[in-house]
Amino acid sequence: MARPVTRPIPFRALLWGLLALPLLLAAVAGLRGAEGFDWRPGDYLAALVLLGGAGLLGDTLLRASGSTAYRLGALVGCLSLLFLCWANLAVGLVGSEDNPFNQVYFALVPLPGLGALLARGSARAMARLMAATAAGFVALAIAALATGQADAPYSSVAEILGLHALFTGLFALAALAFGIAARRG
Repeated sequence: MARPVTRPIPFRALLWGLLALPLLLAAVAGLRGAEGFDWRPGDYLAALVLLGGAGLLGDTLLRASGSTAYRLGALVGCLSLLFLCWANLAVGLVGSEDNPFNQVYFALVPLPGLGALLARGSARAMARLMAATAAGFVALAIAALATGQADAPYSSVAEILGLHALFTGLFALAALAFGIAARRG
């Protein structure tokens, strides 16, 4: 990784602001008695761990380079991983959160996170990791359809394809941004 950047970084403020928003919204909704927001302390703790972990990884990557493309890739990649975990824990990506197939998605989470650490934040390696994660979502879409997950309650072919296309696109966008950063040196 390159030397840390010490000046204020707008991307870092955006990252931490976006990560604080779900906790703030959940707390306000819970205080107002909104349906579905009867969170217990353990729910807030789990959210804090998820948000904090994504924030620490993202903050580390944002400090790794002065390149706007690199920072965009880091922001999109980290927020996509967070969204993946949050959605899968809350409602499940295929069917309901009780569908065992949803556990497979957690296998993709360490790929970019640990890969970033092993690659020491190299833009070229990050591009490959994000592309591999995007390819993983294509493979999971095929597996979900091949195993009949579209027939599960709360699931359809359109939902499976749409959700997998969203995540594939997000990780492909991160890969593209890291690739641009790698080409620019």
